Amino acid sequence: MFHHKPLPLFLTISCLFSCGLTQNKTLDNPEDSDLEVWITERLDSEKLKKLGCTYLPGWFGAEEWLGSKYTPVTMEESAMKTAPEIHVTYHFSGYPDLSDPWVCTKISITDPEVRVYGLSMASSKEEVGKRMRELSFQQNGSVYTKNSVSFYFGDERISISTAPATNKNNIVY
Repeated sequence: MFHHKPLPLFLTISCLFSCGLTQNKTLDNPEDSDLEVWITERLDSEKLKKLGCTYLPGWFGAEEWLGSKYTPVTMEESAMKTAPEIHVTYHFSGYPDLSDPWVCTKISITDPEVRVYGLSMASSKEEVGKRMRELSFQQNGSVYTKNSVSFYFGDERISISTAPATNKNNIVY
């Protein structure tokens, strides 16, 4: 009987360690951003519709939504809607594993007026580097990473994306 007494304590400690290791780290939504959805925010179709975002079909195992201030382009041959040249789109899929609830796993920005962390496509490389270092991001070339989220600031696009999702259940799309 003596060997059963440490078992509850062991299970409690194991649970705490395993929860800490599997928890998905996220980034807080910055106040100096013009985005309607933040990276790793859960998919809420009703909220996106209320905001005026437009669902863009065409994905398997994911959804893409166009920001509310942009009008989708309709392709004549298929009547399918796509993002205009200047846009913000939000991609949702299972994360951190493909079988997990859907969250925003990528944000694509081609609108030069949209700010993230107070930075835009018009920000100089020096401004971007200084601000991202202030926020404790790690730099690898033109990509800045923190808590498994990567930011790329380019002349024609800003991309924000999570690390690739795992696929523990071997989901095939």
